[in-house]
Amino acid sequence: MLSIIAATVVRTSPLTRALGALSVLALAAAPLLLGACGAVAPTVAPASPTTAPHGRVVVLARPPWLAPAALAALARYPTRTTVEGRTYQWGEDALAALRSGARVDVVEVSPGENAAELIGSGMLQVVDTSRLRFWDALAPALKSLPALARDGELYLVPVAADPFGIIYDEHLVQRPPRAWRDVFRSRPRVPVAVLDNPLVAIEVAALALGYRDPSALDERQKQRAKDFVFRHRRALRGFYDGDAELARLFARRRITVALGFRSTAFALRRRGLPVCFAFAREGQPLRISCLGVSRDAADPGIARGVIDAYLSLPMQRLLTRRGLLAANREASGSGAASRAAPARLTNPVVAAAPLNTDLWLDSWWRELKAGRG
Repeated sequence: MLSIIAATVVRTSPLTRALGALSVLALAAAPLLLGACGAVAPTVAPASPTTAPHGRVVVLARPPWLAPAALAALARYPTRTTVEGRTYQWGEDALAALRSGARVDVVEVSPGENAAELIGSGMLQVVDTSRLRFWDALAPALKSLPALARDGELYLVPVAADPFGIIYDEHLVQRPPRAWRDVFRSRPRVPVAVLDNPLVAIEVAALALGYRDPSALDERQKQRAKDFVFRHRRALRGFYDGDAELARLFARRRITVALGFRSTAFALRRRGLPVCFAFAREGQPLRISCLGVSRDAADPGIARGVIDAYLSLPMQRLLTRRGLLAANREASGSGAASRAAPARLTNPVVAAAPLNTDLWLDSWWRELKAGRG
């Protein structure tokens, strides 16, 4: 079932200047917070009140986008918009909700999961970028992703990216792993948990084997990735579905290392767990989060205003404090993130499934979880 959150969100004022071009590597090289240690949410100053009319919009998104701190920050913007947030966990859940006729105005999706299906089936409206106040502030490398458009028309607006890496207990891991191979080569073996998603395993295995683009594997390379994971399956002590489940595994000390998203590490830190995050040097899968206007949006203008609010500097800076990488270039090197020890993404990879892998992934994932090789 979808979780429902009620909040008040407001739209933003325009930036004072447009930002220049940025390549994929330049985006990746922006100063980032290496560890999740000490991450705190920023304070956003309230904006002046307005007499603009109120609106209502339903946002279907993953939990980080509807977190209380994020909604509270948006609620301070001038044009008040009442938001009803509905959360989901995986891309298939969002697709199923829209297909079932769920009332949604704005939907958050990832190009590597369900963007093509949503656009191809006509579930999203074309977004007029000339009416987005912060479009010029976005990194060109993100705006030009082919999965966001169809037939030259844009359907999805990139808002942030969530890097996948290594989460570890700083009290129990004396030498934190800095590479995917390190996770499986540790002596003595450390108990590791992995996100319960077969695509994660194939991406990590492919990068550990030296393949720079996990989405472009041929059949022989996919078999090598499968063999790699099965050879090291004894290091995998658990599979988790969400932040709460992973928090329990760390709290009970059933694991000391996990493979997960940076936003998850930040969330666990806020729960009081002594975990930190490290980028694996072979490559970093990025889950790009985009916002689109649903085909059935009651007021596309209000929906577009909410997207603008997520692209504004205060919200983008808040998202970086939640572990995400900002799409708005000006937010990337600000505040505590730029003062902390920086790290550089060595091989950013947009997370996407390799071709023709559905049945193959399903079969060997079930075998792996069952402990068979």
